[in-house]
Amino acid sequence: MSIRFPSIVASSLFLFACGAAPGADEVPAGRESAEITVLPFDAGILVNPYVTRDAVDAQVTATRSLTLWHGFSQHWDYNHRVNRLGDYVRDQRCGVSENLFSATVTGCRAVLGHTAASGTGDDDANFETKHARLRSTGATRFASGSTALTISTPERQRYDYYRTVSVALPAAMTAQDVYGVFLNGFDLVAESDAKKPTLFDLSVGNVTAVDATAQFTIHAAFQASCSSPACAVSDEDFASHPPATYGLTVQYALVSGPSAELAESADAVRSQSYTWDPYFEASPTPAPQAASTSGKPSLFPAATMGLKRVGYSTDLTCRIWGCEHHLLELATFVEPGAYQSASGTMPFQLGVMHKQWEQGMIYTHLPLSLGAIADNGGANVFLQASLLQLNGISVDDHSGSTERQGTITWPGNDTPPTDPRSTSEQVLFFSGQD
Repeated sequence: MSIRFPSIVASSLFLFACGAAPGADEVPAGRESAEITVLPFDAGILVNPYVTRDAVDAQVTATRSLTLWHGFSQHWDYNHRVNRLGDYVRDQRCGVSENLFSATVTGCRAVLGHTAASGTGDDDANFETKHARLRSTGATRFASGSTALTISTPERQRYDYYRTVSVALPAAMTAQDVYGVFLNGFDLVAESDAKKPTLFDLSVGNVTAVDATAQFTIHAAFQASCSSPACAVSDEDFASHPPATYGLTVQYALVSGPSAELAESADAVRSQSYTWDPYFEASPTPAPQAASTSGKPSLFPAATMGLKRVGYSTDLTCRIWGCEHHLLELATFVEPGAYQSASGTMPFQLGVMHKQWEQGMIYTHLPLSLGAIADNGGANVFLQASLLQLNGISVDDHSGSTERQGTITWPGNDTPPTDPRSTSEQVLFFSGQD
């Protein structure tokens, strides 16, 4: 059984002052205020955000092979602040030599990674990584890269980071009809005290290609705070809390090709909103939901999906145990199904779930898990994917029984989130591909 509160407590939670948005004259140098569109359950997200806009240049290498991220799920045994959270594909290279079975083999490699670190307690994070492997036999080419952002904002204050990435295209990726860019994962790492995010929204825009340069914008929206007992501060001195400071590394994947080989059709933003209380766990369960999307009929014999946006928001309502939610479980993924080329329709499974507590979590890692808090609240988990239709490109989807599964055993005890034990990585190697 988890911690349960008497109904009089659950229904009569007193409210603390949750702060106010800074005025226009209080926006720090180098930032600007902007209007935003709020999502369900983020009534506590302030509407005068801090905004940073910058630009970087990037170099990439064109390949015929790509490992494309389809998202992930993670489940702690009991709930925590977010000290580190990530899932990604990185370091994709071809022309790599590996020693296999006493022979040197040349091929392509990619690294699948997952990261997890709790705020204080020891725990096990069980995770699943969904991905697909693409291989082009025609003119379509792929490339991948990453960019690192630093998010630092006062607690309970929304922060928006817009980074424009200008990629110098290799010759094989220039003068093409179709260009696309997709999220290939992320890694969020606390650089100061671990907080509890009430908003995490990561997206990548469309590509503009001119001559030998491709340009796109990555947008990260973030808000976090911590008013629970683990942070050892009172609401009265909330203004003196250290800011929420996180490093965010974003992985991306680029595709380019002729219109006879490649087509992208953006699906709508898919979301799931729900509420829970300290007596009944969040419903619906994290089981994937059936959905479908359509593109061009009859022209493309194969297809997969690429993620354009992932994230979640939770309510920010002050309760007796604090104003934000600990994280027990998070799912944000797509699982492509059997593509119907005649109609251009792709059925898929959609995983969008945030879970704050579950039955029995307080007994999982005694004695620290006894402090796990079950509270009432609400969440909205969302993602956006594109249908990527392919001709002359093979697809091997890895989800369900073929996805990557693993466990990170985290020691807790204020171990820094950059400790190697927060990271689990697996090298994929595909021989004979360039």
